[in-house]
Amino acid sequence: MTVTYAEAKRLKTDAAAAQGRLFIRQNRRFELGFQHVREIIASGILGEVYDIRLARTSYQRRDDWQTLERFGGGQLRNWGPHLIDHALQFLGAPQRPIKSTWCSLKKIVAAGDAEDYLNVALTGANDCVVHITISGGSALNLPVYYVAGTRGALTCDDATITLRHLDPRRIPRARKPIVKTPRLHTATPEELPWVEKTIPVAPQKPLDFWDELYKALRLGKAFPVTIDEAIEVMRIISLLKRNPVRAYKL
Repeated sequence: MTVTYAEAKRLKTDAAAAQGRLFIRQNRRFELGFQHVREIIASGILGEVYDIRLARTSYQRRDDWQTLERFGGGQLRNWGPHLIDHALQFLGAPQRPIKSTWCSLKKIVAAGDAEDYLNVALTGANDCVVHITISGGSALNLPVYYVAGTRGALTCDDATITLRHLDPRRIPRARKPIVKTPRLHTATPEELPWVEKTIPVAPQKPLDFWDELYKALRLGKAFPVTIDEAIEVMRIISLLKRNPVRAYKL
């Protein structure tokens, strides 16, 4: 949106004063994988989601201007806005404020002085934690999405989603802790009704960026990405940039 949080706030003020329309192109919000993963979470089939991991990894010895700090370079301002926006959507921010942030920034193989690796943790109001990994120095790729809930989990790449969850029609009996020492196992063995499947990425109600922009401009409908959501992304980036490798309470 801008290079700094202060610039983002000024842009919002200027747009309001000019009575114009300001749209933020968070194009990754409209990725089919992101939309489908959100639908699965909303269905409740994974139970209460407590851990989400987002990743964009590659091995790329970049030498362009985006590797230079003086030009606003670095992955925190490159892929960072997209995955931070994903994280905030998963956590319900800014309506539900983020509780804490943590960030590690490193330069691995890029030519410039800006970071080409970052690891971020955002804790939501419900204590769900979203971990973000962006790396230009990773020889093996991580899954684009990993979501863990109390009743199942999923991984997702660009084309497929792998699901493993408990059968919602067969609820396991509640367990109580056993005080006496077990004979053979640390836990009493049990057979759980797992459902496992791999499905293509295909959300039921996909949104297209350009269609939504047209509807906003010509039909007066609300654009899915609000200015306040984009401003919150810039605020989080400013916190992470200011305090890397440290917990920062908001």
